[in-house]
Amino acid sequence: MGTRFSAGSGFDASTLQHKPAPAVINQEFARRFFPNRDPIGQVFAIGRKWVAPQFQITGVVNDTKYRSLREVPPPIYYVADFGSLEESDTFILHVRARGDPRAVISDVQKLAASIDPRVSLYETTTLTEEIDRSLWQERMLVAMAGAFGVFAMVLTAIGLYGVLAYFVTVRRREIGLRMALGATPVLIGRFLARPLAATVGIGLVLGGALAAAASRWAQSLFYGIGPFDALSIGVALGLVAAVTWAASAPPCWRAIRLDPSQSLREE
Repeated sequence: MGTRFSAGSGFDASTLQHKPAPAVINQEFARRFFPNRDPIGQVFAIGRKWVAPQFQITGVVNDTKYRSLREVPPPIYYVADFGSLEESDTFILHVRARGDPRAVISDVQKLAASIDPRVSLYETTTLTEEIDRSLWQERMLVAMAGAFGVFAMVLTAIGLYGVLAYFVTVRRREIGLRMALGATPVLIGRFLARPLAATVGIGLVLGGALAAAASRWAQSLFYGIGPFDALSIGVALGLVAAVTWAASAPPCWRAIRLDPSQSLREE
């Protein structure tokens, strides 16, 4: 399962029949019930009232998630016993496979049936599927956020294109006059891009600041999101800059291809 020992060791066949029974605990168990003490060798029992020690700790492993990726790891202890016969009617069998784990399911079912025909593996799934199932809410939010993001990006491109196209139309005579006086296409491009670059620059700065401020809120919605994801914010800002360039390119291209004499004759 990927757990690693931080202290002690696991189960030994020679000690499985000992009383108290050997047990392995996780780090949260040690922090909660044995603070500032070495948990190895300590004994404990389960239940509301204290009874004779049932288990003796032989090892400590790292904390793991149990029911959800979002949960705080609970205190867990592991024993090498199915328990009493009355409680062992069901169990969970974990199998580590190389390659596609789905490919070994039928073989495991046949092997279990060959050991005991009464054993029935009635539900089979992979840990990847279990993780995906537990993240359905996050995946739905990501899909919705992505759809709204694409929609907002399209609106941004349309708005930038419209604003710059209107700017070129209004300044058509001025652009023609500048070109008649010797302005090069590069200078015309700078003339058109200067107000747009200032507006977009302010938007990028404010957007980056808002994204950084909202990162803690996003961290509560999506699993695995850090308090400040510089890569995601950088990619988003770069995408906005690219869309800005793509939306402004056609009006700028039309502007630098204007005929100065024709634009000056127009009212």
